[in-house]
Amino acid sequence: MMRTHIGISSAIATAAVMAWCSPVLARTSSGRTGLIKGTIKPAGLVARVCAVDRNVKTGLTPRTVPVKEYDGTLMNRGAAYEIRVPAGAYDLHFELRDGTKLEGADMRVEAGENARPLTKKDLKGIRERAKRVRTFENEKHILEIAGAGTTARAIMKLVRTNPTSYDGKFGEPVAIFRWELWEFKKQTGSWLRDRTVRVLRRFLIAKRKMNEMTWEFTGRIGGVDVRADETVERNVDLTTGKDAPTPRPGDLR
Repeated sequence: MMRTHIGISSAIATAAVMAWCSPVLARTSSGRTGLIKGTIKPAGLVARVCAVDRNVKTGLTPRTVPVKEYDGTLMNRGAAYEIRVPAGAYDLHFELRDGTKLEGADMRVEAGENARPLTKKDLKGIRERAKRVRTFENEKHILEIAGAGTTARAIMKLVRTNPTSYDGKFGEPVAIFRWELWEFKKQTGSWLRDRTVRVLRRFLIAKRKMNEMTWEFTGRIGGVDVRADETVERNVDLTTGKDAPTPRPGDLR
């Protein structure tokens, strides 16, 4: 069986409507797998591709958030890829030859079929709510917002450049990078952040290497559901304005 996902949104998903269309798929214990495959445009830009399983029952380590990655195979001189995975839900990850890492996040929300798209007023309310949230990090950036009706999700980039106890442990000033998935609910006309937060990635690096952190997230290559014995097609366009790394996000400090 094959399900095809063609024509991924060509615009940055700041107001996209992504309704939850299927339940989270349970891992199969039978050893049966499914296949994620697709084309890559332009060819030759990608050095590595994998599927990321975030449903890993492991604790947060000091430097990183553990995930399980299933490496894929690049074919046709980098113009296509395949990834064999157990049944489940995955985000795709593409590492480009210039070192840039482009990773997906599941931006789907639980919304009815008739739920209206988010309005400019909704987006403003979500941004204002996100700005008021206190975090350990001294910088907050919204990478994407997606949702419908009274539910939304946002990919957040959080950066701590202020001094911390890690500076002494590492022997030099460090920066903390976190990418998180925040959920928002609209209640009595106002947007509130849900307590549910998923940490997508977390890194501690020397401040002198901050400019080397070229990790980008987008919902356009996230939330890929795979069933056993099924092939799911997800084509990716890495040209500017398509599924390329998004422009630098706005500052919410």
